[in-house]
Amino acid sequence: MLLFKAATGGQEVRGKDARDFERMRPTLSREAVAWLRAALELVHPEHPWLERL
Repeated sequence: MLLFKAATGGQEVRGKDARDFERMRPTLSREAVAWLRAALELVHPEHPWLERL
């Protein structure tokens, strides 16, 4: 779900998606963080969430 919320289409992340990310980030397992990081690096290599993972 967070990967889909990360899709910005060249725009900033929507506020509700940023809030969802911040709410979910602490609950992600190590494996989930690794998966999300790899997926973001592949499809959105400049995404600001990469710094937060």
